[in-house]
Amino acid sequence: MSKLAGALRWAMCLALAGGVGLAGCSRPTRKPPAERVALNIYLPCVISSPLRKVINNYETGHPEVEIWDEKEKPLALAKAASVRQSRPALVITMGDVEMASLVRAGVVARDRVRDIGVNTYPMAVIVPAKGAERVRKLADLAEPWVKRVYLEDPAQSTLGDRAKRAFQERGLWDKVAPKLVQFDPDANVLDQLLDGKADAAVVFEDCLLEGGTPPKTIRVVGELPLGAYPPVTYQAAVISSAPKPEVAQAFVDYLISPGGREALQRAGLSPPAKP
Repeated sequence: MSKLAGALRWAMCLALAGGVGLAGCSRPTRKPPAERVALNIYLPCVISSPLRKVINNYETGHPEVEIWDEKEKPLALAKAASVRQSRPALVITMGDVEMASLVRAGVVARDRVRDIGVNTYPMAVIVPAKGAERVRKLADLAEPWVKRVYLEDPAQSTLGDRAKRAFQERGLWDKVAPKLVQFDPDANVLDQLLDGKADAAVVFEDCLLEGGTPPKTIRVVGELPLGAYPPVTYQAAVISSAPKPEVAQAFVDYLISPGGREALQRAGLSPPAKP
């Protein structure tokens, strides 16, 4: 085709566009991608890694949803959830004590709370690997040479609440309670322990096992067995002020569905006995 013929053909296309049209004149158009809905999830650091695997699985089956997980320590969840309300959002807590505080603060509604998993790791009492040779068993926490024991506030933390009950069951609480210290919520517990801010600390044992074994810098003195306190249940709830609560609720419904329970198990978490 000559340049003149090509120019005439293109002019005819322009003149007839919107009328009869000509085959081959118009360029193919792409449909704009469907708009994705952003979903913010606030979750504790302890279970953020396995939950990210579950989130990825959900996004694969729901490409219209893009999930952003914001890791928060349990004691900071209420503040985080109440400040960031620009997207549909839900909260996952380490246990019932934290969720109850969110309910009291009006961040979530009590009837929207769902159990999504159970912590199967016991609590462990740890000390620095060096310099704490005299602390050999749990009962040693009551001895005078142990001055400070780190434990999250039982009134604000499920970890603290369950540890208190376990110490009470062993008859140690009255002697351990006067020694309790709390760190800044943003501080790393292991770093604080190794810096001498406490002689011993109570943590969930799964916090120590990210590499498969506890760090060589600490020593496990003993465990507070699971049977010594009520189960620790991971809980989820939609934030009351979420602009699109149905998006967040759909993810919660997935977590307690057969498919979600299977995904939780594959990620290393234990679903509750009853959905």
